[in-house]
Amino acid sequence: MEWYYTYPLLILAGISCGFINILAGCGGAISLSVLNFFVPLNIANGTFRIPILLQNISGVHEFNKHNAYTRKTVIPVLIPIVLGGICGTLTAVYIPHRGFKFFVGIIMLVLFAIQLTKILLKNKKRPIEYSDNPKRYNPILVNISYFIVGMYGGFIQVGVGIFLLLTIEYFTKTNLFKANAIKILVVLCFTIPSALIFMFNDLIDWKLGLVMAVGNIIGAKIAVKSATKVNANYIRIFVIIILLVAGLFYTGIFTSVSQLLD
Repeated sequence: MEWYYTYPLLILAGISCGFINILAGCGGAISLSVLNFFVPLNIANGTFRIPILLQNISGVHEFNKHNAYTRKTVIPVLIPIVLGGICGTLTAVYIPHRGFKFFVGIIMLVLFAIQLTKILLKNKKRPIEYSDNPKRYNPILVNISYFIVGMYGGFIQVGVGIFLLLTIEYFTKTNLFKANAIKILVVLCFTIPSALIFMFNDLIDWKLGLVMAVGNIIGAKIAVKSATKVNANYIRIFVIIILLVAGLFYTGIFTSVSQLLD
């Protein structure tokens, strides 16, 4: 496909990803699927880290203006998640391509179920009670939980923000603003070594990644400005359709059904 078709499509996918990530989450499912049109899924998974990296650099810069970070709140979260991210990336690099594709499909279907549940239980959701003196959890449990979330993020970036926000809010009982700030910083920090690992294994298409990054940044800025005017539920419905279709495709269910119908 010629560049004058490819680049606009990548920018539109990036805009959608950046916009959806700010307002609802799981926008990466769109970017990953679109990149897979042009390169194999394992290279798409590596290439996708470039727009995420640049998007989160911008996000950390904005949060830092509001003094959202302190060493006390960031370091305990950062270390186990970054270590997990490195392990997850190495797993993604060395797993056979066919097995990786199936795992991505399963992950997409799990995220589909999570997003669908969030819509169905929206009115029953109980707010998190924030505290200046949160309950002390077993540090081994906390570090293992963070490590697992980091490993997931290193393996496949899609939807990691959902799990990060849940674990950070649960264990730290900090307010949503600070939890989001920590989430973005953590994603940035584990994406840097992940991108390097993918790069050294020739699993990044820099041209595609940088073009898509332009869209991500634009989409994030549009979302911030229009956050109060957009109904996030409509976006979530669109996302769950993408997740369902992608999950069925990558697990091979679509192929199996079409073969049965032939």
